[in-house]
Amino acid sequence: MGLRPDRSLVNSNFEGYRLSNSELHSIIESQLSCKPQCIQLSEKYYSYQLVRTFSTWNYLVQDPFSDGLSSYFIDSDFNVVHCSVDEGSVSTTAVLSIPKPPLIDSSRQCCPPAIIFCSLQTAVISDGHGNLFLVSLARDSGNGKCQWSISHSYSHGRPLFLFDCMECLDGSLQCAVVVFDEVDASTSVSTTTAATANASSGAGGIAGGTGDSGQCRFTLQWLALQPAVVDNVTTLNLLVCSEFSSRSIPFYASLTSDGSNVLCVLNEGRLQHTANGNSRDSSQGTLTSSTANDTAMEESNAPDGQTPSCPQTTQQWEQTSDLVTVSFNVDKDVRSRDIHFSLSSSGEISLGLKDGESFLRGNLSERVDNEGSAWTIENHVLELCLAKYQVGKQWSAILKNPNSASDSSVSAFPLRSVENLTAGEKEKILRQMEHMTSDKMVTDDDLAEQGHMLHQELEECDKAVDDDVRYLMCYSKDGRLLQQTNVTSYQWLFNARLASSRMPAVCLRYDVDACVWHTASSAGDVPTTPPHPVPMYRHVATFNALGYVAASKQQKKFMTCPSDASYSVICEYARNIFVYYPAPEASAGTPANTALQSIFSLPSPDESILGVVAMAKQRVLVLTDSHVYLLTF
Repeated sequence: MGLRPDRSLVNSNFEGYRLSNSELHSIIESQLSCKPQCIQLSEKYYSYQLVRTFSTWNYLVQDPFSDGLSSYFIDSDFNVVHCSVDEGSVSTTAVLSIPKPPLIDSSRQCCPPAIIFCSLQTAVISDGHGNLFLVSLARDSGNGKCQWSISHSYSHGRPLFLFDCMECLDGSLQCAVVVFDEVDASTSVSTTTAATANASSGAGGIAGGTGDSGQCRFTLQWLALQPAVVDNVTTLNLLVCSEFSSRSIPFYASLTSDGSNVLCVLNEGRLQHTANGNSRDSSQGTLTSSTANDTAMEESNAPDGQTPSCPQTTQQWEQTSDLVTVSFNVDKDVRSRDIHFSLSSSGEISLGLKDGESFLRGNLSERVDNEGSAWTIENHVLELCLAKYQVGKQWSAILKNPNSASDSSVSAFPLRSVENLTAGEKEKILRQMEHMTSDKMVTDDDLAEQGHMLHQELEECDKAVDDDVRYLMCYSKDGRLLQQTNVTSYQWLFNARLASSRMPAVCLRYDVDACVWHTASSAGDVPTTPPHPVPMYRHVATFNALGYVAASKQQKKFMTCPSDASYSVICEYARNIFVYYPAPEASAGTPANTALQSIFSLPSPDESILGVVAMAKQRVLVLTDSHVYLLTF
């Protein structure tokens, strides 16, 4: 289902921005006693996904439950620092010291710290090293001050990005995190080009760096945590951990605030829910077997130099429009170094143990893309993924001529006949082929529901399927899909928390404008059975021509807006901040055809901008590595 903008919020007569000549603009600075904790990305992990996330991580967080003039960041000494804005001044005060990680391994990549305000009384802090802290907030309504104290903690054990947290009525916490795992490239993935196996850095959640040692994997996790006391120590017990594998870090991940366990994600590529050894592909809403996304190899206890005996293997296979996946159950002693695999340009394939029995040998029944084919092994399952050369063509068997002598050692894995298919399987196949055989007109809504590109998006057909950007809602526990929208043609700009909802809103480029979309978060808005015909995304605000303006800023780092979406901010990597706001003469009923632009240049051109917050009363707070600046206009 496509996004439908509210035409009443779009000004088609807007002409552009004019430079403001107001004399009320000012820059107020405050020196920091300790630098903010800014995490640098290791050279071995330089990939597009990580550079994008690390370089655009906003270290300055606004308190949405205060008067709109309070923001916080974590410094290099693990202190939570409060940035308070008064009339004509800005001050910083440390309000909490969080425990430092006991051992900080300099060779281990950690993630940026984060602060999420769950409610008026609670917040959750992530130190970037895998530790979460539940903080109690004691607010003084008289002077606006707030006392912070850690009540419970939880150690995940792996570095993570904290995207969102929600406090439930029973006192439990729900968190949306992305776990950062380093993968040993020597045992992670084996791929082949003709008869040569090479490491693959892009598939299945694996992001390559500058060398073979710089591969990592991202896992989106939904955590349910319960505060408890164990041996007189307050802690957070893990109740449920639901995992979603992806090859990229989401642009946006949030939880609905009504306790319905619905996860909202804006993600590039497919998102798969993993449970009990199976995975649910959220882009299709169907269960599939373990896929190439799970690429980590399991080390066994087999002595070095020995090849395990060939186990009794069990084979099964399945196919999608672009992949054929063959799975073999192998003995627990089988390791990656024991596997022999070759695939020639003519389609002759051999897969098995070195100096042992073959699992699969013969000539493939159809042509494959050698570069896109790979094998993985995990949890005693050897999985072969063959990329179809002709996308969309259905295979009837893996090997051709299964009764020939060369193929007698393995099964050809023929598909079951139509007569043996269940009614549900037949209906699924008919639904998949309906757009090819139906005599009714296929609308954009039909294409969006099926995950296909809309008619106006066909010009982007050169992009790979896995590059699709999907805006989806699914149940956190089992990954059941509620609704998804293909937003490949919309450029993600930023996320912002609006005053009307706890959930962040998403700002996407729509033509030349920037449209802010709000996700349904109340119990009455969330459907009980998918698919649901009512769109789950509501257009709530528009920044005229901001999409066009943002595209012209080559050094753009941050974009944001205040909780009332009254103006927008574009911040570069250093020095320059651009503010776009309505002209004073514009009225609510009759929007003006032009708006104002203010340009602020920080005193020092060498300071890196680490965070920005758009505040009420037309004030912008900017965090650098040595100062906090207050911009007024």
